[in-house]
Amino acid sequence: MFTGVVVTWRDGVIVEANETFARSLGLTRDELIGRSTAELAIYEDP
Repeated sequence: MFTGVVVTWRDGVIVEANETFARSLGLTRDELIGRSTAELAIYEDP
């Protein structure tokens, strides 16, 4: 089993992600970098 990993700035902009994380969303790594978690609706605002 592989683990998906994502690194974001405080504002939620993705600066790094591995292929496992990207595939779990049906996207490529390049499609994730520079987009925000809010834009992708992958994290709920607490």
